[in-house]
Amino acid sequence: MLRNNMDGSYPLVREMTSRTADSDGDYFSINRLELLLRQGFNAGSVELSTSRDGGVTWGNPKPKAIGPIGKYGNCVCWTALGAFKQATVKLRISDAIEVSFDAEMRLK
Repeated sequence: MLRNNMDGSYPLVREMTSRTADSDGDYFSINRLELLLRQGFNAGSVELSTSRDGGVTWGNPKPKAIGPIGKYGNCVCWTALGAFKQATVKLRISDAIEVSFDAEMRLK
């Protein structure tokens, strides 16, 4: 059996949604979000969307390249995402690539 990350002839879409972060009603900023994933084996991109209302509505997706094949250790990072009273993050990959990811969000 061959794993091709497709649903028939369509790419298999993968999404990950974070828990909602808040700061007891005070504003905080997301200065940097870094996505940790296995890199260098596939070329593709990932989209990041943020929500300020617990995931009811989402902002426009911000795409980033995962990196080219053969290049390892690239930082897939978003910076200066803005000020929030509460923040929920959604990551989406729709390329037909093998991917396993975890994310770390640094809040200040």
